[in-house]
Amino acid sequence: MKKTSLLLGGIIVLLITSSGYALEISGGSIYTKFELSGKIKSEGTDIDMEKDLGMEDEESWGGFFEIDGKRHHLLASLSTQKFEGSKILEAPFEFRNKTYPASTRVDSKIEYNLYELQYHYDLLDIENRILGFSLASLFKVSVYEIDANIKDSSFGYDETYQETLFVPTIGFLIRTNLTKFLNLTAQASTIEYSGDSYTEYKAFLEISPIESIGLGIGYEGRKVDYAEKLDLIDIESKGAFAQLRFLYKF
Repeated sequence: MKKTSLLLGGIIVLLITSSGYALEISGGSIYTKFELSGKIKSEGTDIDMEKDLGMEDEESWGGFFEIDGKRHHLLASLSTQKFEGSKILEAPFEFRNKTYPASTRVDSKIEYNLYELQYHYDLLDIENRILGFSLASLFKVSVYEIDANIKDSSFGYDETYQETLFVPTIGFLIRTNLTKFLNLTAQASTIEYSGDSYTEYKAFLEISPIESIGLGIGYEGRKVDYAEKLDLIDIESKGAFAQLRFLYKF
C-alpha cells in the first residue's frame, strides 16, 4: 500500500509539473448492468454460470475521480458487483471434491469490490476548435476483493472462496471529439502469461451540454481465461453503463 501511495503521488506531481499547473479535475458516478457468463471448475467438473447455477444480470453503482494535465491522465475508480443464482440441478456436478446431485437446489453468489488505477499518456494529440483526436498508451492496475459462495439445501454443503487479486494490464486508448460537445472514447488492455489471460475493453459516448457536466453511455467487459489441471476460470462479465461527470478546470 505504501508503494502504491508513492506511485500515485509521483504521477500527480508529474501531472502538475508537466501541465504548467493547468489541470482538469473531474469526478462522478457510474451505473452498470452486467451479465456473467462462462464456466468455472475447482477440483471437480466444469460448471456453467448460467445453465448450472442460474446466475442473473445484476445492477451496481460505482464512482470515479480523474486528473488530466495536457498529455498525462490519471483515473481512479471504485465499484462493487454482486451476482446471485438459485437453480434446481438438472444434472450432477462436482465442486471441490463434493458431489451435488441432480434435483438438488443450489444457491450461489459471487461478489467483489473492484479498485482501479489507470494512467494513460497521449502519444498523439490533434486538436482544433471543434474536432480532435488522441491516441494514448495505457497502464492499468485492477484489484479485486472476491467473495464467492455455493451451497445446497439437501446435504449441508457450504463452500466459500475469498481472494484478493492484483491484475496489471497494458493497452491503448483512443478518443475522438465529434463536436465541441460530444466525444467518443474506446480503450482495451490485457495481460497474458503461460497461456492464461485477462482482458478489459470499454467504449462510451459522452455529451457535455455545459462545460462542467458530462453525461455518458457505453459498454464494457472483462474476460478471464485461466486453466490448470484441477481448476478452470473461463468467465466474462459485460454490459451497458451510464455515467455522470462533474468537471472543474484550474
